[in-house]
Amino acid sequence: ALQGRAPGVQIYQKSGEPGAAMSVQIRGISSITGNNNPLYVIDGMPVNDQAAIGAASAGGATSNPNVRTPMNALNPSDIASIEILKDASATAIYGSRGANGVVLVTTKKGKAGKLSVNYNATFGQQEVANTQRFMTGEEYTSAINGIIAEGNLNTSNYIPVTGKNYDTNWQGLLLKNAGIQSHDLSLSGGDDKTKYFISAGYFDQDGVMLNSGTTRYNARVNLENSVASKYSVGINFTTSYIKDNYNANGTGINDNASALYMAQNYDPTEAAMTAEGTYNRSVLMAPMDNPLAVINGQYSTGNTYRTFANMYAEYFFIPSLSAKARIGADLNNSQRSFWIDPSTLTGASYKGYADVRDGKRGSYLLEGTLNYNKTFGQHRISAVAGYTYERLTSSSLVANARSFPLPDLSYY
Repeated sequence: ALQGRAPGVQIYQKSGEPGAAMSVQIRGISSITGNNNPLYVIDGMPVNDQAAIGAASAGGATSNPNVRTPMNALNPSDIASIEILKDASATAIYGSRGANGVVLVTTKKGKAGKLSVNYNATFGQQEVANTQRFMTGEEYTSAINGIIAEGNLNTSNYIPVTGKNYDTNWQGLLLKNAGIQSHDLSLSGGDDKTKYFISAGYFDQDGVMLNSGTTRYNARVNLENSVASKYSVGINFTTSYIKDNYNANGTGINDNASALYMAQNYDPTEAAMTAEGTYNRSVLMAPMDNPLAVINGQYSTGNTYRTFANMYAEYFFIPSLSAKARIGADLNNSQRSFWIDPSTLTGASYKGYADVRDGKRGSYLLEGTLNYNKTFGQHRISAVAGYTYERLTSSSLVANARSFPLPDLSYY
């Protein structure tokens, strides 16, 4: 909704995997090695964008390097507006935390009137629009044998390719058409004093690469009770559960790379599977593995539970002077499990490798302000005095094991 509409703001998705976070850069990159992410403020509460756990890795194969942002835990259908604060306006309110800008997210509130029930459903199909063209088996054979012949290379070390009739499209073996769907249900209404907005959401996206996808469940309750110039109390509560299925996203080369990288470079004259049903390997490709073996045998799953909650109360001593108190919490509980099967070359060296991680992050807010607003003819005076207390907590647990007697044990 913001892309192309907010001057000086660059928004792009960090990767094409399901559930990948959106990168928001306000006024460009301010640090080469530091954090360039903006501060997210949801319904008046600053939230923590740090990951609860890091990515697991073994042999250079990373389970998932793409950290999610707080926006991943929100249902887009619950958002009423998004605003951007930048430059002096961001730091004046939020101090150094706003140095990279501030993203203000306001969720929907109830309106006075009869009960309103809304249901929205979407269904779609995803497919890769453009794939790369690689050498056929015949073209590859001609190229390899031509290099050996023209370079006068020792054929005992560089074996010519002969007698193979396969023409394997490794890229095609990893890709598929994938479904995507979402369902959103909301109830809202109220009277002159009390208003409510209640919603539930479900989102499911299968990945166009094998063994990838994300599923999100959301629930929200926004309540407000107020009398103009007297008092206002309310609660904003949302909770979500996200399950992610990740491919190995190694960013290195050869055996440290992802399955898609291997598919771009693997020998097309080799069959994907042997007659015995095991993964076939090319002697020319070691230590690079069979791409199909990597996509099926090197993966991870993630479970994220996140809750944003804040309560506020404002009392007006006189119409121009009020006191407001707010308490809030941002709770992030994440687990990630990573497995490298012995059927892969990396997994064979470990005899199976499992890594299980659990992380918890909490952010707690207590805030009190005095607000004065007075208009004298064409003049207006506004003043705010306040105190804010925040507490951040974190804990993590990491366990890994190797040399599994039975590969079916995995990380369960």
